[in-house]
Amino acid sequence: MSEDGPLAGIRVLDLTRILAGPLCTMMLGDMGADVIKVEPPETGDDTRAWGPPFLAGDAVYFLGVNRNKRSLTLNMAVPAGQTSPVTDRAAPRQHFPATISFCRQNPVS
Repeated sequence: MSEDGPLAGIRVLDLTRILAGPLCTMMLGDMGADVIKVEPPETGDDTRAWGPPFLAGDAVYFLGVNRNKRSLTLNMAVPAGQTSPVTDRAAPRQHFPATISFCRQNPVS
């Protein structure tokens, strides 16, 4: 994350996984946005295990498309995770003021 890029001061909530979303939010981080990646607890993003090659236990692929991001885990399957400042649209913006949110959509069958 660059403090002086054209997107400095913009916060991005990244709920994506695999390729397209993480690549997009990586580019926003490269331009200075504060990108916060939300991962499921225990396992994290699936691509952490996509290797070899690995570096310090994480797949190099994961490290590449998730550079310039901070990350946190959130279990949205339990009530506490559903009402966190990250997921609660009614929460005051000062708790988690995301300017842009990216979310992976499941295909409609």
